[in-house]
Formats: sequence, C-alpha cells, structure tokens
Amino acid sequence: MLTNKKPQPLKARRQDNEFIKYFVSLIPIGKEHAILSQTLADRTQHKSIRALQDTISILRNRYGYCICSNTLPPGGYYQSCDPAEIKPFIRSLENRGTNTLRAIDSAKEYLHGLEQNQNHGGNRGEN
Repeated sequence: MLTNKKPQPLKARRQDNEFIKYFVSLIPIGKEHAILSQTLADRTQHKSIRALQDTISILRNRYGYCICSNTLPPGGYYQSCDPAEIKPFIRSLENRGTNTLRAIDSAKEYLHGLEQNQNHGGNRGEN
C-alpha cells in the first residue's frame, strides 16, 4: 500500500515495486489520453523533464515497460496495447536512432580530419 509520502524519482528508489506500480499507473492508456511531460513530472515529484525522461528510460530498458511518447502537439506519454499506436512510436525511435548514428559518424569523421591535420602541422579547426 502506498503511503502519504511524496514519490521519489525512480533513480533514488529503483527497487521499489510500489513506486514503479504507482508511476506506471499515472501513465494513461491510449495515445488520445497521453499525459504531458510536465504534468507527469509534477505528479511524480521529478525536478526536471530530463529527470522524468531518465525514469521513463529506466522503466523501458530495465523493466520492459512499453511506455510510448508522442512529440507532436499536444504530445506526452501513454501506454498502449494497440499496434496502430505502438508501430509509429517504434518508427519514431528508429528514426531518432538513425539520426543519432549519422551525427556520431559525422563527428568522428570531423575529429579524424582534425587529428590528421594536427599531426601534419596544420592549423587548428581546419579540415
């Protein structure tokens, strides 16, 4: 049973199954009922959206919860059992992952050019 204590962010209480159940219970079912990030952060006593995102990440990656999010207005977090809602969420994550990998490749290529330039006596910051 939950106490009257304010819930703490999941990082502070990772093993607390009651908190996990409470946290997940605040995330509505269905994309049309998504809860805004700031609302969820306020209800769970997270000090920032970034801290909330970290908690969501832990729930997804460590505990296997399928917590979907929508970045299009009004956006927010939701749970779903509907493949028509889950598939676009998966595509969104895949696209972000692909874009992140491209950015990493670009940064590595740029760094390699800088290092080669420095090793050959070139000016700093030029390719």
